[in-house]
Amino acid sequence: FIKFITRRMPLVTVKVAQSLDGRIATRSGDSKWISSDVSRNFSHRQRQYFDAVMVGVNTVRRDNPALTPWFSRRQPVKIVVDSQLSTPQDARIFEPPGKVVLVTLPVGPGQETPNRSVLATKARILEVKTKAGQVDLRDMFKKLARMDITSVLVEGGGTLNGSLFDERLVDKVMFFISPRIIGGKDAISSVMGKGALRLEGALKLKNVRMRRFQEDILVEADL
Repeated sequence: FIKFITRRMPLVTVKVAQSLDGRIATRSGDSKWISSDVSRNFSHRQRQYFDAVMVGVNTVRRDNPALTPWFSRRQPVKIVVDSQLSTPQDARIFEPPGKVVLVTLPVGPGQETPNRSVLATKARILEVKTKAGQVDLRDMFKKLARMDITSVLVEGGGTLNGSLFDERLVDKVMFFISPRIIGGKDAISSVMGKGALRLEGALKLKNVRMRRFQEDILVEADL
């Protein structure tokens, strides 16, 4: 509430389920399931405490999540960051309950594709500024705030997570760490993007809390 009122931006929490070596999927894209059943149950329950749950379009294509909170009547808005508006028309995110927002880049007159026209009947199309050919994430959050979205839970892949950290747009983290090692240079990392050039530029956490969920460890912290 304080951030929303003073900065007109939602509070952003990044949630990740990763292996001990920081992977969210194998090199073939297999990710079911890295974390334990208990971790996933707790994780799904957390969605009800946010105004919106956000993923990138690659997560929709790879995992096809429904993004609904388990055992809750409160359904957050489902947001997909999709610069080219290539979300599959039959994706599970369009299944009720819950509204869907597709964040994308603006198009000029006559550039609207048939897929865009169909998706516009299934979701709200939110056009934001362009930054280096991609969605301007800061402009996106400002426009989401205008929709009275005060908090966002990001469950994206390494690309979206990395971009958010690079832009210093993350307020809190929830990392579920599973005691397994996936390995492989082509396995998918939980945080990609540009990252820090030098160690002194690495993001530091504060107010670190840890909890156990069966064999998993949940690390929660503020940035």
